[in-house]
Amino acid sequence: MKKISILSCILLTGIISSCSNTKHTTKTTKPTAKTAKTEAGKPVVQAPVAKTQTAVNNEPFLTTQRGLQYKVITHGPAGGRKPVIGDQVEMHIHMHVLDSVIFDSRKMANDKPVPFPIQAPAFNGDPSEAFTLISVGDSVVILVPADSMKKAGANMPWLKDGGKVEYDVVLVSTRNPEEVKAEEAKLAAAQNGIDDKLLQDYFKKNNLHPQKTASGLYYIINKQGTGENAKPNQDVFVNYTGMTLDGKKFDSNVDSAFHHVAPFDFPLGQKRVIAGWDEGVALMKKGTKATLYIPSSLAYGHRGAGGAIGPDAVLIFEVEVTDIKAAAPPPPPPGNKGQN
Repeated sequence: MKKISILSCILLTGIISSCSNTKHTTKTTKPTAKTAKTEAGKPVVQAPVAKTQTAVNNEPFLTTQRGLQYKVITHGPAGGRKPVIGDQVEMHIHMHVLDSVIFDSRKMANDKPVPFPIQAPAFNGDPSEAFTLISVGDSVVILVPADSMKKAGANMPWLKDGGKVEYDVVLVSTRNPEEVKAEEAKLAAAQNGIDDKLLQDYFKKNNLHPQKTASGLYYIINKQGTGENAKPNQDVFVNYTGMTLDGKKFDSNVDSAFHHVAPFDFPLGQKRVIAGWDEGVALMKKGTKATLYIPSSLAYGHRGAGGAIGPDAVLIFEVEVTDIKAAAPPPPPPGNKGQN
């Protein structure tokens, strides 16, 4: 088995993702169909993984106006919904050149479909063009010119000019932004009850008596500062240590073990940090030290943040506001030359 370091692979529409030390395999696979189940329990047929890029079936590839080649291998239920630009979809994706696998979402995501937004095609041959032509339940093979991927920024020196990168895709679901927002709100509401019970048990066990905000954030002011509370758009400088509910540290700028010992600054209330920080730090003055107990809906939610911050993780932050500075004034409007 040969290893090739792929510093960047275009896995999805116009998105360049890091794929360090990806295995470049030479395993020969036999074309077979695999059935999976969606969250709704409906069967979906996975696109067969072809031994070569042309030996999928006898039907010709279709070519779009932008030159993209694609072929529907298996159709889903009649009348299935098609994604449009702006939708959030879930797919199984197997990306390869002949028998050399570049990316396999089933292996990377434990056989679960991967989510991403549908965007307008960024280059000729961008697979996003085909994503809007297929329906939920369809399996499709898409051929992307290697030359186009390289021009778009993919660092794949081992790809031969004139070659094709094959995407074997199964479209599992598609939702518009309103549906995504409603579903996330529903999931967050259910999770909030679970998180609050975990926090209440934690407070009881540790004999803590924090204050609670309307959003579900808990906090304890350990040392009161001076002056006024931080306000939206002000630059806030903080020292912090983040922990999971079991006390395991995952980040800190006061612990040298995390290799970035310097105050962290951000503009308050502009969603540059998690919602629990924007809300919690707004309760603090310069010099205030506080402990924030943040439910997952105000942190990283169902997706988590990788590593120690898993899905639906409740977080604890020890935070000190070291300085608060006025927001920089907006730039003046362009002057009208020739007028007084």
